[in-house]
Amino acid sequence: MPGKSTDINLRRLYTNLQVQHDNVGKRAIASSDNEKAFDSVEWQFLWEILTKFGFPTNFLKRLHLLYADPKARVRVNGTLSSPVHLRRGTRQGWPLSPFLFALVMEPISILINNCSGIEGWDIAGIIEKLSLYAADMFVYLGDTEKSLDMLLEVIDEYGRFSGLKVNWTKSVLYLVDKTENPRVSPRSQLLMDDKFKYLGVLIHKEPEQFISLNLLPTMEYITQKLKAWVTLPLFLVGRINIFKMTLLPKLFYMYRALPELLKKYHFETIDKLLTPFLWPNTLPRIAREMLKASYVRGGLALPDMYKYYQAVQLTYASWWIRADANNPATVLEAALLGSYEALTNFIYRKGKYPVKFLTSNMRAVLAIWGKTTQKSRDEEGRGEWSPVTPLWRNLGLLELCTLQDLEFWPQHGVKYVTQLYTGGNFKTFRDLREKFQIPKSSLFRYFQLRHACAKQFGKNPIKM
Repeated sequence: MPGKSTDINLRRLYTNLQVQHDNVGKRAIASSDNEKAFDSVEWQFLWEILTKFGFPTNFLKRLHLLYADPKARVRVNGTLSSPVHLRRGTRQGWPLSPFLFALVMEPISILINNCSGIEGWDIAGIIEKLSLYAADMFVYLGDTEKSLDMLLEVIDEYGRFSGLKVNWTKSVLYLVDKTENPRVSPRSQLLMDDKFKYLGVLIHKEPEQFISLNLLPTMEYITQKLKAWVTLPLFLVGRINIFKMTLLPKLFYMYRALPELLKKYHFETIDKLLTPFLWPNTLPRIAREMLKASYVRGGLALPDMYKYYQAVQLTYASWWIRADANNPATVLEAALLGSYEALTNFIYRKGKYPVKFLTSNMRAVLAIWGKTTQKSRDEEGRGEWSPVTPLWRNLGLLELCTLQDLEFWPQHGVKYVTQLYTGGNFKTFRDLREKFQIPKSSLFRYFQLRHACAKQFGKNPIKM
């Protein structure tokens, strides 16, 4: 679905696990797993949901035709069973089925979010209660007694109408705030554990546990596969392609879920694992950098995993710059910094916030952003700048920090680099006056600003 992805939910989760909420003390997470979720949906409930959401009558009639008395047969040892009439569930393999199931899950989402008896996690005026992705659901609980009891009541009532049932053997209650004798609702059948699985990732409160719980098992899986495949009769291009098609997606998913900075040693390890697989029983004949080059440059497009990791972190930086209010992970990070504008300008304002104040997710983005942008700067810090680089209180622009009366320009709406330049050239005083209503008496301030920008960005036209 547009605007939905697993890394939004995972990033939001790890941010919540690392910050101090206003109601610290009895926080817990209830992770529930639906038993045979897609096969359990009651059709009558589905029709009522679609009608309630206002779907057109013609659309509903066509949908009814597709679900009109379907039958299935089971093949056992080449023999087909007699037809079995289907009475529930969304049709397997049908492109519309995931959307129908999402609509079925929407009412329970509304019930939990609107239920005053379920206390969520409170931070900076944001109440975190529910995280939902397809059939994977977990609830942020402010306590494990009244809130958990009310949650179980809502789930039971909803299951009676929808047909969905909780698989208690895979559902977990994770205590975030550890206490000696935790008091838990007597109705709870949730297993208590020090970790839980969500969207294919084992979750622990400490972000550094991610590597041992998830990344290292993935690396072990890749090691075993490469050893098993080394004897396959494949040319070099085939070996690269089999890595790209089968193992690269697993690593890339781990990078998207990773809640902390990954060290270079990891990428060196991948290169060492790939070498004997790409060159079995012989020494490498093509330099690794040449293999990683694109086809246009004469290479074979072997994935550069460090660049993939960089791309993931820069994606999160783009989230900050755009600051979408429909992205719950971005909303939470903006609340930590105080506003959407603070988040948008965050990566450009070096040293604005204490490092210990930030989550490990945010520190990783800052580290990769710094290394990436450093390559486009010369020894004096000049080079290509983003048009949305904030001008004021930005320790990356030290020359502008020396100006007197720093509040004057932002009060008139001059906040970003792009507002001072046209075609790479500094705007005239007349242009600034017309656009930002600068008074005529501020000509000297204009000369000061132009001089500071010339020292900061160089006398040549700035590249943006």
